[in-house]
Amino acid sequence: MAFRKDGKLKLDSLSFIATHVVLFFHLKSIDNMKKIFNLIFSFVLLAGFSACNKQSLPPAPVPTVNYKGLTFISSGKSTVRLAKVGNPDEITLEYSTDESQWNPYTIGKKISLADGKFLLFRAGEQKNLTFSKGSDSYYHFEISGPVTAQGNIMSLLDRDFSTPLSTNAFFALFEGCKSLRSAPELPATTMGQGCYFRMFAGCTGLKSAPELPAKVLAYNCYGMMFKGCSALTDVPDLPATEMEVYCYNNMFANCTSLKVAPELPATRLDMGCYHCMFEGCTSLTSAPELPATELVSNCYEFMYKDCRNLRYVIGLFTTEPSKKTTEDWLSGVAASGTFIKSKKATWDVTGVHGIPEGWKIETW
Repeated sequence: MAFRKDGKLKLDSLSFIATHVVLFFHLKSIDNMKKIFNLIFSFVLLAGFSACNKQSLPPAPVPTVNYKGLTFISSGKSTVRLAKVGNPDEITLEYSTDESQWNPYTIGKKISLADGKFLLFRAGEQKNLTFSKGSDSYYHFEISGPVTAQGNIMSLLDRDFSTPLSTNAFFALFEGCKSLRSAPELPATTMGQGCYFRMFAGCTGLKSAPELPAKVLAYNCYGMMFKGCSALTDVPDLPATEMEVYCYNNMFANCTSLKVAPELPATRLDMGCYHCMFEGCTSLTSAPELPATELVSNCYEFMYKDCRNLRYVIGLFTTEPSKKTTEDWLSGVAASGTFIKSKKATWDVTGVHGIPEGWKIETW
């Protein structure tokens, strides 16, 4: 007797049973027929029950957490650990798994979470005025298993979320956390130099980026922040209008699932501000308007390099592009597309440093 994957009898099996029942009808009494039908019915119920038992249990419900600081929620068996590289300044942290009892956290301690359980972090009684220092001295999370993050990241610095970001504050904090599904809140409006540098680089399971409300940026503050986040599809608006040197350096480089880029409203640029910002974003088909009229050194350098599906660019600059300002910014894009330039622009530069060969030119 054969069953389908969903536990139901195959039609040919039912036909086989029916045929033999008819034969029995000619050979046996009505009472015997009732016994046979009861036997078949019981067998079918038993088979269906067995098939149902093989189905996986539903996932645990997402818990309700009232805590506003950094929170990790597990959607399966997982572990979370804060490790350190080099010799960053000492910090004090506490953790909780029930929102009521808080315990001192020892750097390097691995905490296991079952499906649907959560882990909370906050600063100790003293504020952590500095956190990480840079590439040779920093703290970073190591996560295994599916985990989502939520709540205010600033709880790592103090309990009232008031301590400003220091230089390299959250350098590489979640770098390489491939099973991280969502990012915590990043509400700071005053940036520190390199404060989010490499923060989520290589988080290949991350699909959306948090809001970034700062309007005044700092040196390299968003540098390589989401580089290599290959599943990233949803990014926030970037309202900043005051640029700083290399502020968006490699921010979304190699985010190969990103189809829509955020608006870039700044009208005044700074050296290298958009350097490699979308390099290697192979799913990107159109670029946001670039309203700045005056180019500066390295401002758009490699910005859309190897975005092989990019077919639409709006660049309203009147300064003539060159290797000094727009080096290879459109190399490796689609073979045909449309470039919108300002009516006031008198330059006529084609090629990888200007408008790609084979593209149509329109003016605004």
